[in-house]
Amino acid sequence: MAVTNRPSDKFAFLFSGSTSDQYIRDLEKVYDTLKNYYNYPKENIWVVEGGAALTGSFPDVVNEFSVPDKAGLLTVFSNFASLVQSNNAALGANEKNTVIIYFTGTGDSTAGIQKLIINSLSSINTPEFTSMVDVGQFSSSQINIIMQQDYCEGFVNITDGLPAAMLIEALLKQIPWMIPEVLSLKHG
Repeated sequence: MAVTNRPSDKFAFLFSGSTSDQYIRDLEKVYDTLKNYYNYPKENIWVVEGGAALTGSFPDVVNEFSVPDKAGLLTVFSNFASLVQSNNAALGANEKNTVIIYFTGTGDSTAGIQKLIINSLSSINTPEFTSMVDVGQFSSSQINIIMQQDYCEGFVNITDGLPAAMLIEALLKQIPWMIPEVLSLKHG
C-alpha cells in the first residue's frame, strides 16, 4: 500500500504536556511546517496541550484542545483516531493516510518506567501510550511517531505491532529542523 500525496489524506496530532515557552514554540513550528510547507489541511491538524489554558499561537487552527489529565488526552486522541478512520472510505485501492503523532514537553523515569507528563498531576507511561496508539485505529495509515520529550528513549519500542515501523529517515525529510532530537531517539 502506498501513502497518498493528497492533502486530505494527511493528519497530525501534536501534543505538549508542558506549557513552557520552548515546548509551545516546538508545537508552533511543527504546526506551521505541516500546514504551510507540507499542505496538511488545518482541519486535520489537532493541537493538544496539557493544562488548564491554551498558550500557543496557532493561526487558523481548527482543532485545539486543553486536556486536564490522562482521561482527557485519551478522549481527544480517540476522537482524532476516529477522524482518521473516517477518511478510509476516500482512499483508493492500495492507498494509505499519512499520520504524524508528535509529542514534546517533559518526561519522567521512575523505577525504570518512562512517562510522558501531561501536567503536574497526570502522566501516561509506555504501556498506556501503546494502548492509546492502537493498531486497529490506524489500519489504513502510515504512522510516523515523533517523541521529543525528556526520557523519550523509553518509548522506542511502542511501534512493535503497528502497521508501519517508525520511519526515522522519512521524518528527517519531513521535519528537518528536528534532526538532533530524532537521531537521539533513533539511536536512543
